[in-house]
Amino acid sequence: MKEIEYAKLSERFYAFVIDIALLILPIYAIISIVWIAIYAISEKNFPEIYNAMQTAITTPPYYHPALSIIYLIQVICTFLLIVVYFAICEVRMNGQSIGKIIMSIKVVKENSERINYKDAFIRNISRILDLFGFILILKSKKHQRPGDILSKTIVVKDK
Repeated sequence: MKEIEYAKLSERFYAFVIDIALLILPIYAIISIVWIAIYAISEKNFPEIYNAMQTAITTPPYYHPALSIIYLIQVICTFLLIVVYFAICEVRMNGQSIGKIIMSIKVVKENSERINYKDAFIRNISRILDLFGFILILKSKKHQRPGDILSKTIVVKDK
């Protein structure tokens, strides 16, 4: 039986940075679409929001409580894009995203089987917990972040 070589924190970090760099344009598009859609809808229906958006456009940085919902929607949409991107890539591309391919690492089940959509979505929805994930990666025996622990996956070197 071959020995498992866990991915290093640095390899995981660089893979994530590469993937996020690839997602910058789609993220920007989502943020823009949400802003434009709410701007168009609010012009006739919600004058307070429309006026707050007008002021934010013309005099940044400007904050109004009505804008909080818009920012929250943008954050949620961006997070969902990231989750869907990683989940689909990790299932369809043998445990890898583009960043993981470049860094020669992949996600597998703890028993070394391929992950499925359930595992991938649990693993990636749990990114919310990743503020402390890097500490767990350094301290855990299997180098797992919270999403890996919840989905029973590990990130290993792709040989």
